[in-house]
Amino acid sequence: MSVCGNMKVFICCWIIFIMSCCTLSWAQVPVDCCLSVKNKTIPSHMIVSHRRQFSGQGCAIDATILLTRRGRNLCVPAHEPWVKQLSARVDQRNTCTKHGVSERRRCKQRVNNSVKELL
Repeated sequence: MSVCGNMKVFICCWIIFIMSCCTLSWAQVPVDCCLSVKNKTIPSHMIVSHRRQFSGQGCAIDATILLTRRGRNLCVPAHEPWVKQLSARVDQRNTCTKHGVSERRRCKQRVNNSVKELL
């Protein structure tokens, strides 16, 4: 083999090595997970939004993550009745504030009825 041929093999191997390193680093995207939950009720006026965390999708436990007005994430148990009610109220507030005043009243009544059904 000539020097030019050896150089081509070396460059091809180097490119494959670099691509495999990039692929491994992209696969290790960090996930922000709750490691524990606190079963303490939180007033709904302190919560801006919420999201669910599922076990088996990169996290160890099921939880609901509540985002407070101050930007803190609070981890609470996902299946507690007060968490479901709080999530529904936050959804109501976020949904109903998009409507006009008269529609907002009807929207709140509909959501309040659905919250009562959760209990």
